[in-house]
Amino acid sequence: ATTEWRFLTDKMVGFVLFSEAAYTKDDTYFGSGIGLRMRTAPNTESLISLDFGYGTTGPNVYLGVGEFF
Repeated sequence: ATTEWRFLTDKMVGFVLFSEAAYTKDDTYFGSGIGLRMRTAPNTESLISLDFGYGTTGPNVYLGVGEFF
């Protein structure tokens, strides 16, 4: 399950807080973090995302380019 709170989604720069959890018969996994969202052009849905998270597997960094909904 994933939960995500987005802030300033209509601006050129926005922020996100996220948390997620998953489980199997043998293990439980969790993670949470913060992220930065920057639009690539005004009035578009294209963006660059940079997330910093920490979870069961340790610290993680994710860089993405794409669209959001």
